[in-house]
Amino acid sequence: MQSQIERDMGQRPSARRILRLWIRRGRVDCIAEVGRADPVRGGTVMAIFDMGAHRPFVLWRQPDDRMRLGVREVLACNAYAVSEFDR
Repeated sequence: MQSQIERDMGQRPSARRILRLWIRRGRVDCIAEVGRADPVRGGTVMAIFDMGAHRPFVLWRQPDDRMRLGVREVLACNAYAVSEFDR
């Protein structure tokens, strides 16, 4: 996933390991969490990438129809809060 994001976005995501992201998507405030259903589009959130300061977050999800490669969605660059996995 990380290699695909790097190719698509033209830069490597930061090394942060994001578990949970509180963010506004369109007109909806929501929490996206790795391993849980995406509250806006459905499917399971597989990873959340931080592209760096003043750059967007990228959410990677496995759609409900089990597409093999998954789908990426570029989100806003500012979030209400970010939780990382324990190291």
